[in-house]
Amino acid sequence: MQVDKDKFYTVEEYLEHERNAESRSEYQKGRLFALAGASFKHNLICGNIFAKLHPILRKKKCNVLQSDLKVYIKEHDLFTYPDIIIVCGEPKFADKNTDTLVNPVVIFEVLSKSTEAYDRGMKFSFYRKLDSLKEYILIAQDRISVVHFIKSEPNDWNLREYDSLENNFLIPSVDCRLKLSDVYNKIKFDEEPYGLQILREASEEYSSRHFIK
Repeated sequence: MQVDKDKFYTVEEYLEHERNAESRSEYQKGRLFALAGASFKHNLICGNIFAKLHPILRKKKCNVLQSDLKVYIKEHDLFTYPDIIIVCGEPKFADKNTDTLVNPVVIFEVLSKSTEAYDRGMKFSFYRKLDSLKEYILIAQDRISVVHFIKSEPNDWNLREYDSLENNFLIPSVDCRLKLSDVYNKIKFDEEPYGLQILREASEEYSSRHFIK
């Protein structure tokens, strides 16, 4: 199926397209949104996390899965691809196919400059509609930063932040720890601090504008 960006698609049309497409798209309320390819750092961080969690979770009634599995959020009519998912107990799926999960327990998203605002804000608000979700973990790829949300009550989330390779953090819903030194293993960061990058880019954008008196 050829994707028309101006057309509204049914869920059935989207799923048919996605199961036969060479590239991935997310879906919300009839619209398809193509996903860009991930960077080397993004893939390396995902691989580091998966490599550490897999041998731990294989001994528990949980599984860690990488980004080819969709998650469906019924309340927002949204199909999306988290970077890493942990599911415990019996996985539940949106239909008879086993490519769309509806009961993740932990979701990881690896941030980029283009997705960070969405992943921190609106996407997290979408994910919070998943009753099964207990933890949401954001990993920056251009600096040492892990932001960890843990659900304590149905509508109450606690925030923890880590910004040193000496830090480690507990994922309580599956009772395992991750070291930031393992998450960022072999990752090389730009010499320019992230805060200065943001200020420089904002300054360049401001300077490039043309004002009419």
